[in-house]
Amino acid sequence: MTTRTIPRLASVALVGALTLTACGGDDEPTEQADCGSPEERTEQLTKETVMDALLSAAGESITQHVRMQVESSDQTFVMEGDGDSGPEAFTAMDVEMDQGDGRRLRMIYVDGLLYLSGEGLTDEGKFVEVDPDDASDPLASAMKPALEGAGLAASFETWQAALVDVRFEGDEVLDDGTEAEKYTFIVDSRTALAIQRPGEPLPAGVPDQLANEVWIDTHNLVRRVEFTLDGTRTLVTMSDYCEPIDVEAPDAADLVEGTLPGR
Repeated sequence: MTTRTIPRLASVALVGALTLTACGGDDEPTEQADCGSPEERTEQLTKETVMDALLSAAGESITQHVRMQVESSDQTFVMEGDGDSGPEAFTAMDVEMDQGDGRRLRMIYVDGLLYLSGEGLTDEGKFVEVDPDDASDPLASAMKPALEGAGLAASFETWQAALVDVRFEGDEVLDDGTEAEKYTFIVDSRTALAIQRPGEPLPAGVPDQLANEVWIDTHNLVRRVEFTLDGTRTLVTMSDYCEPIDVEAPDAADLVEGTLPGR
């Protein structure tokens, strides 16, 4: 499986998994949370109650640290960084990606512009600027729907429409000591894709329904999402919610013309 295939195959499942990171809060559950639902939930979530619960934990702007690891039999793709999502769109992020073949890519999104840096694209410390609103740039046209679809409103619209079932699996303590409830979310793949990427066919290897394992604490904060698709395992962990983040554009002196794929 190629490096490009790994994230491509996981893309439909991540429509749900990554948008759940928009509901965040403290690292340790407390009786009165500064972020997330103010009061602890005392009942298990169901298909009928889960969206309202997650919405109660979301605000106008939610910051988070996210780590995503995608593993196939011969490659591991890792993305890690900080982000800020508002109601309508993803507003800022600074992430690094290890593409599993020794190449690393850094991506910054701030003030409506995207900056990319990495081996094969730029010299070390240099960035290519991409304007997602530039209709003449094929890379921009590919990135814009993903950025716009990461807003809280779009995220919950997808889940509300695509969610087929929610099953409680049990109480667990995660590696960082967080107490959470484990659920299985069954998502209709075609419905999710139709909302996020209208007109795009379902990728090969993606079943009609996807099962995501989701860990949520009693303040309705999603802590972990895991799923396996066509032999590829994806794990997303979330931390440092609602903590201040500092995302800055590169200095003008560090901007260069790059040879990006599709340009």
